[in-house]
Amino acid sequence: MTDRSDHCVYLYRAPTTQKIVYVGRGATPGRAVQHTGGSHNPGLSAIIDTGDYSVELAGPYLTPEAAAAVEAALISALRLPTSQAALTKLPRMATARGSGLSVCRRTTRTGCFCRR
Repeated sequence: MTDRSDHCVYLYRAPTTQKIVYVGRGATPGRAVQHTGGSHNPGLSAIIDTGDYSVELAGPYLTPEAAAAVEAALISALRLPTSQAALTKLPRMATARGSGLSVCRRTTRTGCFCRR
C-alpha cells in the first residue's frame, strides 16, 4: 500500500482565446484525457473536435474531498456553466458573513469537506 495520492483537478482551455471551457477532477491524472475519447459535455466535445485545446493539471491532492473542493472553487470562481446533477456532487459551502471564511451548510464547520 502506498501513502501517495494522485487525486487531481484538470481544466480544458481553448488556447486561441485562453478561455477555460471545462473543469473536472479524477483519481488519477489519466482522467484528464479520457474526455478526448468522448465527453458528456457538448461544449467540451465541440472544443475537442476542433483539436484546438490544452489540458492543464493541478495536484496531486491527498484526498478526493480536497480535489472536489478545488474543483468546486474553480467552477465557482470562473462562473462556468454546470448542470444541476454536477452541482449535487460538489461540496456545499456558504460564506460566513463578514469573515471571508467558508462554512459547511450541513455541519456548520469552517473548511469542512463533507460531500453534502
